[in-house]
Amino acid sequence: MEGASLLQRYRRDRRKLLEFLLSSGLIKEIRTPSGSTTSVSNVNLDALSIDYVLECIQSSHVVDVSIASKKHREELQRPITMQSHFGGSYFVLSGTETAGSPPRRVPPPIVAYQFSNHSSIDSDLPSCLPGYEYGLKHATSGSTKSVPRNRDHIPKIGLPTLHTGLSDDDLRESAYEIILACMALSGTGLHFNGSRKKEKNSGLLAGLRNKKGKRYLRSDSPGRLSQLIDIFRSQMQISEAMDNLTRQRLAAFAAERSWGHIDVPQIILGLLNGVLKSDFQNEKSYIQWKRRQANILEELLSSAEYVNDKKQSAETLIERIRNPEDWDTRMSPSERYEVLSAIRHIALTLSSMPPKYGIRGENYYWSAGYQLNIRVYEKLLVGLFDILEEDHLIEEAAEILKLLKSSWSMLGITQKLHNLIYAWVLFQQFVATDEAVLLDYSIHEMLKVLSAEDEDHMEDKYIDDLLCFTTWNGCQTRSSFLQSAIFSISIWCDSMLQDYHLHFAEKPHLLKEVMNMQLMVEAYSFDSCDKNKGIILWNAITKVLPLKWFH
Repeated sequence: MEGASLLQRYRRDRRKLLEFLLSSGLIKEIRTPSGSTTSVSNVNLDALSIDYVLECIQSSHVVDVSIASKKHREELQRPITMQSHFGGSYFVLSGTETAGSPPRRVPPPIVAYQFSNHSSIDSDLPSCLPGYEYGLKHATSGSTKSVPRNRDHIPKIGLPTLHTGLSDDDLRESAYEIILACMALSGTGLHFNGSRKKEKNSGLLAGLRNKKGKRYLRSDSPGRLSQLIDIFRSQMQISEAMDNLTRQRLAAFAAERSWGHIDVPQIILGLLNGVLKSDFQNEKSYIQWKRRQANILEELLSSAEYVNDKKQSAETLIERIRNPEDWDTRMSPSERYEVLSAIRHIALTLSSMPPKYGIRGENYYWSAGYQLNIRVYEKLLVGLFDILEEDHLIEEAAEILKLLKSSWSMLGITQKLHNLIYAWVLFQQFVATDEAVLLDYSIHEMLKVLSAEDEDHMEDKYIDDLLCFTTWNGCQTRSSFLQSAIFSISIWCDSMLQDYHLHFAEKPHLLKEVMNMQLMVEAYSFDSCDKNKGIILWNAITKVLPLKWFH
């Protein structure tokens, strides 16, 4: 009631001011649609712009009622303000029950931000978004370097658990082996040099930037492809010794293969068939490597989608690989080959099953092993971020992205799924580093996901069946990978916007980008879900945007 009374008094005082200005002799003529007049009795004062009348007093001393009304309508699109010693006060109308209490902290200052203008180096990213026209290695959102902040964690996306306990390091190392295998099997020569001198830290930093900021490329590299692979090896933190061993075995496997389609189990079996304990510097490294290969096999072959006798048979055979006494001591080379052949037969039987969605290149492991495939592909995309500066993509990111595309058919990645995983990885990296450019990139990738059209709906059906399981407010929920990613992003953005004075005080320019992401994913939820969820969208928007200005 107090607010309404104050607004009525404001309107009454406004009319008195206009009446005084128009009848005080400062205005010589009042032009109306019906002709000129000097009387204000027939003029609707509530429909006139005071600012326009004041301008007329200073210039022509003639007020055109039509123009004054038009100016007033334009002003109604902006908030009504009242000056006070605290600053401008705004009269707004919004859902007070859903908007919550006003911020309890002073707003951040307005800061001018400058960008360094550099040529674009990542052709996979557009030039239409802010920051995309700049070289990503040099793009910055302010005059100071981004510093990671202790923000709230993003809610987990809820992919099914890997029951073999594969670690992040296991996934990263397997991801590198898979991309090498894809290149070898596609006819790309994998060069290796057994005479490389051992460098400190197993050569993990070979190929990274030197102190001057330039990338050091070996003078003996046999071409750009080898340079890119070596750079990516460094990014994936793979030692030169392990890299050489993997390349040798994959080159031999590619030369001796006699079947058509190759999948991840075939790659693992090819490595197990050719790598020996003596190839490793110590027994511990060999046992860890062999256990990782066995765990990958079990994740893919122990699916409930086929009969239990084959599942139990696969698990029994894989357990023999894990057992160091059985595999490396008791069994002869021919017996080990028989075990691998038996596993290969099961793997080939599964891969020959008819596809579920009719997508080109699809095989059984796309859906049976999606919880592993998505995690592996995430590791490949994370490898695009500089391990020394995690808020930047490496300069060769666009070129390496093209190489990663060779793994799509093996890992069950489609164009839309790639865009979604890339958007998710970029968003996580933004949250970890506070680098605004990464959020711009994530928004761009997510926009491609939400605007993609699938005429035959095969790809959409496939992605809808990639289920995630999360717990929200004590209730377990099941949703698609796309829905779960959008939900996690939305929850994080909403938690930041709930107290934007706190979360954006140091970098107020991030507020707009976070709002853009939040409104985009909420709009998708509103478009694809039921009416109740549409109400959630509406309430979410009222928390950050005024719905209607008083006038």
